[in-house]
Amino acid sequence: MFVPSGETVRYNAPMFIRDIMTPNPVTTSPQIRLFAALKLMNDRRFRRLPVVDGRKLVGIITKSDIYAALGPVEQWGAYEGGEEPEVEEYMTPKPLTVASKDTIETAALLMHDNRLSGLPVVDGAKLVGIVTETDVFKTLLEIMGVKEVGARLVIQLSSPRHLLEELHRATAGLVVRSVATYRDAKGAWKAVVRVRGRERDKTRKLEIRVDA
Repeated sequence: MFVPSGETVRYNAPMFIRDIMTPNPVTTSPQIRLFAALKLMNDRRFRRLPVVDGRKLVGIITKSDIYAALGPVEQWGAYEGGEEPEVEEYMTPKPLTVASKDTIETAALLMHDNRLSGLPVVDGAKLVGIVTETDVFKTLLEIMGVKEVGARLVIQLSSPRHLLEELHRATAGLVVRSVATYRDAKGAWKAVVRVRGRERDKTRKLEIRVDA
């Protein structure tokens, strides 16, 4: 955190999977019937369940997997008194995973590139947690300070080399809560800065151009 005023601010941002994951998640076994797994998800308000054999992760199953397997609701009666499909038949085996020591960016990139909404967290061969897209979005909002009182500044730079110089000039006397840099559609570098000291409903936008 950059503090132009000289004030000391300590903030422990969650940056690793272990900080945001749900530890010891509810699981199911490969031999559980689909209706039982679906009931567990509905009762606990989950959208996915890791599938374990003993302590070893062997797959993951989602509500979408179950609905696709069972077909339309009006046809579910056909399973009454008969053999229901098991989780093992419709789970995703050997799913992509992350480790608890991995960064949040690692999980976000895996989810984005593979269109996943959640990842099991595995240390060694043991399932220790699960992390979801909701966890990642919530953390991003926290890191960016979006929910805090303050102002949002947009600083336009000709090069990232000018970031600290212009940050100091534009935020003199304020506490910088977060900084993110990016290139716009024209290739120009910009920094989005959130500072404390302004009311949320009076958020201001500042465009500063620095010549090379």
